[in-house]
Amino acid sequence: MTVEKLMEAYEMCTSNLRKSQAKRRTLSLRKIAPANFSKEARLQVPPTLIQKLLLMNSLDVDLYKYAQNLFMEQQKHLIMQIDRPKFGPRQHKHLLSESEMQEALHGIYAYKTWKVLLLTFMTLLFFVVVVIVTTRRKTLKVKV
Repeated sequence: MTVEKLMEAYEMCTSNLRKSQAKRRTLSLRKIAPANFSKEARLQVPPTLIQKLLLMNSLDVDLYKYAQNLFMEQQKHLIMQIDRPKFGPRQHKHLLSESEMQEALHGIYAYKTWKVLLLTFMTLLFFVVVVIVTTRRKTLKVKV
């Protein structure tokens, strides 16, 4: 298959996918309630409803930011508990500096990387041993 034919097949596939997704979207919206999302229909939405939607959306964004900050604080506290001795000069500080946070995270991920590499190496070694044993058995059974 040439590059041109491959590109044509890709374009045809993406256009069919877009069409089927558009059909699916309109069918699912019809099941919920008849809705018209044209520009004229959007202009008919009352400004009070738009303001209410914006307010509710801003509350969602504020909640999301608060949750992110809370998660980061918990993560910093957890890393501090893992890395610091129980009785040390920084026992009562609950926050790590940004550089300490990066170093701690790097150490945690590096540890996981070594575990993955070791597991991969051991799996490959196991398969090599299995292949050697099976080929030896086959060569021993060959009659001369």
